[in-house]
Amino acid sequence: MMLVRITSLIKIVNPSENPPWREWTYGSISMDNIHPYLTSNLNTEKKEYNSLVSETKDQHLSKIAYFYKYGWEEPILLIFRENYYPVADGNHRLIAAQLRGDEFILAHVEGNLSLIRTLY
Repeated sequence: MMLVRITSLIKIVNPSENPPWREWTYGSISMDNIHPYLTSNLNTEKKEYNSLVSETKDQHLSKIAYFYKYGWEEPILLIFRENYYPVADGNHRLIAAQLRGDEFILAHVEGNLSLIRTLY
């Protein structure tokens, strides 16, 4: 595991500008999008995410707001391969970290070493 500088990572992939979920058709994600969820009663029960199951706009934004407000312990998973979306797990957490202005995010990083070097 390693701390990855968010500004370096979002040069490669920026899920807040281009959310990766196939059902997402609402444009980029900003504080304006998650603000209503921050001020509502967030569900604090941990839920497992299954990428094979589509989530609604509200579910995605609520999850990002939850991470923004309460944080997380699990590292994101980055897999660097040619022609492969590198965030294998952790888009909601990465967006929350971006919106919070975090400098680093904890990540498990694997894959092509020359592609991983693009983080630095």
